[in-house]
Amino acid sequence: MTIDIPRSSTPRVSIIIPASSRLDLLRACLRSLAKFGPAGLPYETIVVLDEADETTKADLNKSVTGVQVVVSRVNMGLAAAGNCGRSLARAELLVLLHDDAEVEPGWLESLVQAADEHPEAGAVGSKVFFPDGRLQGVGSIIWRDGSTSPPWAGEVPPASAFPNLGPVDQLGTCSVLVRADAWDAIGGLDERFFPVYYVDVDLSMALHQLGLVALYQPASCIRHHGGASSAPRFRSFLLERNRRLFKEKWGGALCEFAPPEHSSSTAIEQALARAQAFAEACHHREQLTTRALPPQLLDPIAREAIYLEKGLKVQREYVDYLGRTLDELEGDRDRWQARCLACERELTELRAQARSLTELESILRAKLAETTSILQKEFGLLWNSRSWRLLRPARNLIRSFRGQGREAQPIVRSEVEALQTVVTLRQSLSWELTAPLRLAHRALARLLRSARDGAE
Repeated sequence: MTIDIPRSSTPRVSIIIPASSRLDLLRACLRSLAKFGPAGLPYETIVVLDEADETTKADLNKSVTGVQVVVSRVNMGLAAAGNCGRSLARAELLVLLHDDAEVEPGWLESLVQAADEHPEAGAVGSKVFFPDGRLQGVGSIIWRDGSTSPPWAGEVPPASAFPNLGPVDQLGTCSVLVRADAWDAIGGLDERFFPVYYVDVDLSMALHQLGLVALYQPASCIRHHGGASSAPRFRSFLLERNRRLFKEKWGGALCEFAPPEHSSSTAIEQALARAQAFAEACHHREQLTTRALPPQLLDPIAREAIYLEKGLKVQREYVDYLGRTLDELEGDRDRWQARCLACERELTELRAQARSLTELESILRAKLAETTSILQKEFGLLWNSRSWRLLRPARNLIRSFRGQGREAQPIVRSEVEALQTVVTLRQSLSWELTAPLRLAHRALARLLRSARDGAE
């Protein structure tokens, strides 16, 4: 069934959808847009297919009409995809919409209405729900350390909470209207925040520095899957990396924000009051000066080279991050020191009691068998599991990534995933619980070597 979306020749709004190759999510997004797009408000829709190919574009064009589609064979990242869409947009109002979002009735009209009624607003954001209807976001507070948090403490409030239009520090890019002149005045989205995360925080901060308000509009609602395309550990790495970049860029401006108190209702209320005071001080808009957007976005050859290098750089940083995590885990032996010493003492006593090497080996193997039996009963079949087998190549894997010349080569996705799995295991309860078993093995091997050396 074809999804038909109207495309105006004189749009007032340009909807820009950065999209992955997950066409199922994108089609659901476009289906909701076709169903709830306003008939009386002229708009156009631009889809930027990231890390896709012409076949994916052809598949999309078969099922959707009225949409302008741009394809990048490499991952440009959210910021560059948004800038690419902006370079094709013709309207005075730009709306960023994620491909894993689905709009609800009145979504676009209420965004435009708020922008028309509040000229001090550089951006207007939607109320965001999870697919099951739970509240996901209503904008965020920015803290002095560059972190963000929702404007509530403790448990997530009900879906009916935050019913009034008002200013916030930051709006998410899953559904946000930005004035085209404001977008151009800040030079577009900052592509250093690659591939995702902190693009939205940086956008809101850049508008804030121009004296423009970030306004939350509860009448505009979407349902957003959220985090559908990122593994948890990679997401944590990107958040840490890009928050550091954000702090380096906005260190001076962040001083006017409060120190982080994410769980303090009083601190959150004070932060919202500060945002309100800022909005009241920005009751009018001054003429904005346009800055040039990156010029190479529409050149596919230059785009592929630039963003392929960006992707490899982030991948190398990620592998280094995983390596540092493993190093920290390897170096953290304090909590096992007492257990190691106890194990050594017990085995030393057993060795002293043994009258021969054969008897010592028999005693030690019996002790090891007893330990193994207890652990297997307590921890199931972990000893024979895939997780346990992954432990052996951990050091070799790290060495291969850090070897001479390896740094300049592309990193295969499966290798990164294998390293990520090792790190996850080393931080898991399973690794902690099997420490006695590993210690027993090491002690047995060490004592047997020592005893054989002595016998020779």
